[in-house]
Parts: sequence; structure tokens; C-alpha cells
Amino acid sequence: MKIYVKLLIQENTIRSTPSIYISMMIAYLKSSQWKEAERIANFLESMSLKHEEACACHYLRRLALDQDEKQIEALLTYLAA
Repeated sequence: MKIYVKLLIQENTIRSTPSIYISMMIAYLKSSQWKEAERIANFLESMSLKHEEACACHYLRRLALDQDEKQIEALLTYLAA
């Protein structure tokens, strides 16, 4: 799922709106603001998402629900590469 997240935050087309919200979720996860990340996930799920967008949203939601800081750090490391 990390690859979906990376692809989407680098998206430059008309579908950039979900990418912006995914980037916001990552920022909230990075700062351990779990409720805000969940709120963004709820909003994203109300949108008409492509498959990869829905997968990325679900993946990030799980990180927020589990509050898994180790996995969040792994994601941030992967995205920085």
C-alpha cells in the first residue's frame, strides 16, 4: 500500500484533490493527531475514489486507528526515498 500513497501524493493531474487529502492525512499521522487523520479518511471515503486512492485511504486509516508509530515512521522513510 505504501506505493499507492507515494504515487498519489506525486499526482499532478485533475485527480490531485484526493492526493491533497492523503498528504494531509500523512501530516496528521506524523504529528500523532489520530482523530484528525480519521476525520480526513471519513471525508475521503465520501468521495468517488479510484481503486488506488481507496486503498491508500484504507491503509492510512488503519495506521491512524492502530496508532502504529513504527509503521508510520516506515512509511515516512519510504516516502522520503
